[in-house]
Amino acid sequence: MAHSANPRPETADPARVQSTPATARKRRWFGLVSLIVVGGALGALVGLAWPADAADAVLVVTDDGSINRIEPATEAVTTYSGAAISADGASLYQAVPTDDGTEVRSVDVDTGEFEIHAHFDEQLEIRSVAPTGAAVALMPLREEPATGLYEPESRDTTRLAVLWADQRPPRIYDLDGNFEPETFSLDGSVIYLLEFFPALEPDRYFVRQLDLETGEVADVYSPNVELEPEMRGVARDQVLDPDSTFLYTLYSLEPGDDPLADPGAPGQDRYAFVHVLSLEEDWSFCIFLPEPIGTTEDAKLSIAVSPDGSMLYVTDASTATVVAIETDFFTVVDQGAVPQLQADARSGPLATAVGRDGRLYALTGGGAIIALNPDLETLERIWFSERPSFDLQISSDGRQLRVAQPGQVVLVDIGTGQEVASLVVPGEGLGFIGPAGSAIQEGSIGCAC
Repeated sequence: MAHSANPRPETADPARVQSTPATARKRRWFGLVSLIVVGGALGALVGLAWPADAADAVLVVTDDGSINRIEPATEAVTTYSGAAISADGASLYQAVPTDDGTEVRSVDVDTGEFEIHAHFDEQLEIRSVAPTGAAVALMPLREEPATGLYEPESRDTTRLAVLWADQRPPRIYDLDGNFEPETFSLDGSVIYLLEFFPALEPDRYFVRQLDLETGEVADVYSPNVELEPEMRGVARDQVLDPDSTFLYTLYSLEPGDDPLADPGAPGQDRYAFVHVLSLEEDWSFCIFLPEPIGTTEDAKLSIAVSPDGSMLYVTDASTATVVAIETDFFTVVDQGAVPQLQADARSGPLATAVGRDGRLYALTGGGAIIALNPDLETLERIWFSERPSFDLQISSDGRQLRVAQPGQVVLVDIGTGQEVASLVVPGEGLGFIGPAGSAIQEGSIGCAC
């Protein structure tokens, strides 16, 4: 794979580019404690009323990594440990340890019923689910749980198990080298991998693809070969575009690393970039980000995509910087300074989301939600809380903000800045994944007032 600042290819080598159908959406997220709304509105969480005609289940991932399925009609809770969901929210897989290995189940999120798909004769955990749930990748259990994206272990061989949702038998791939799965292509024929070097003491990596039919590992095509194919840096955040055709991963360099050279801006140092991976046409390149993004030792970074997929926003709270990237040519088109991102003394996670109104919403470490207009200049504070907050999500109709806090999700009306309701959630430290549901009508659940 080669870094590239060039636009997406209009006439790529036909022998290297494959077309496949496009589908669903959003973040891949292991180690994140998360809440997902499946189908329609949120609701039926502990102790709250639920509309009589509601039929959609709610999946809540708590701080111990378990997914809890809550049945609206009965408020019954079913807990799935070792589980992961697809980006479109339609498929849930669970790896269940047994006396003689691992049982992999798929769960119907509408009914809560599960089906046993395979049994493996070793202890495995889920590492990646295809965007539409067509396949799942598993690997042997880590010695220590991962705390971020793509944390390499020291090993010179990799065992990867792949299970498909259809009737194909599962397969085991034993690979020479140190690999971590990233995601699947849209047609399910390929799984993209990061290969870490040196295998036993990794400090760099390459993007590879494993052909699931032949078992062969190959490079991922790039339209630009000006740079070395090896990559440096740490993955900070990741998002799928709304139709799952592109996976965007935000990287920054480790403290003390030499800066990157940007072929599109000779002589200008770069400390962060967005890696673009086409899941439909099988190519990749990088968007280099201007200074000061990523220049601080403990950069606090976030990436968000607009609902129509036309814009990406990268936010660095540590340097109070936001950049806007248009995705037709993957070009940085604007940069703004937002002092409010770093003005608060209290520390806390940074979370961002783009609304249907085109504004960028950011959850600051000081407990406020701010909204930045598309011009990256006009700013307003939407909401504030004394309680710590961990993540932010916008409802699919753009009317409501959801804020994850210890033991609850607060619902905020974007138009008024008023809290509509507070949903009780088991566990601490929540985050959001999956496609957002529609806004909740005041009165349909317990009111926050």
